[in-house]
Formats: sequence, structure tokens, C-alpha cells
Amino acid sequence: RLVVEPDGPGRFLDPGPYGCLGVGLPFANAAKVARPSTPVVCISGDGALGINLMEFDTAVRHRLPIVLVVSNNAAWGIELNSQRVDFGEDRVIGTLLRDCRFDRVAQALGGHGERVTEPAEIATAVGRALDAG
Repeated sequence: RLVVEPDGPGRFLDPGPYGCLGVGLPFANAAKVARPSTPVVCISGDGALGINLMEFDTAVRHRLPIVLVVSNNAAWGIELNSQRVDFGEDRVIGTLLRDCRFDRVAQALGGHGERVTEPAEIATAVGRALDAG
């Protein structure tokens, strides 16, 4: 099941097994170039985003108004969950990250950024980001 249901054909890019390698943000930039009048929203985990985060700078420099939603659990989720299953809750290594303030990174790169901590706030924050262009 998808987190966001596309509203028609050609409206969803699935990174497949490469989502954890941070391809979502470059895909979003490419989608915006391909369809400049269509709103583009990228949903990424924090670990994956760290791999290609500077592609946000690319979006700002080339005036590609995309929205980036980051699910930030301060962890390499795939590896963390696998280690918890295999070794137990207290035997994880190399999977925890710092709680990065991605909102501030976006602002530092010249974009709109805001931190959302409550699920009920996500929709209105995405609306503000879309309005920010």
C-alpha cells in the first residue's frame, strides 16, 4: 500500500529497491524538469536522503519547486530493523544517526524548510511548502 495514492497514470515514480540509496530527491528533480507545471512531492527517509542531500541545492539553483518530506527517525532503518530481528534490541551497530534538522539545511540552501513533529501537522506543512514554490 502506498502512503500517497497517485491520482492518475504517470503520477508516481517508484524508486524500487534503490529508494534506500537516496534516489528519491534526484528523481523528484527530474520529474519537475519533465513536468514543470505539475506539483512534485518527494518522500524520503533521513538515511537515504543523506546520500544525495545536495540535490536539494540543485533544485534551488535551477528553480525546481519541489516539496521534500523527510521521515526522520535518526537511523538507517533497513539495517536497524534487520539487526534488531537478528541480534535483539540492544545489539545494533552502525545504524543510528544524529537527529539532523533538515528544515535548517533546506533554509541554508535557499529553500523553504520547516520541522513537523506531529503527524496531524504534515498535510498543512506540505500545503505551505507547495505554496512557497
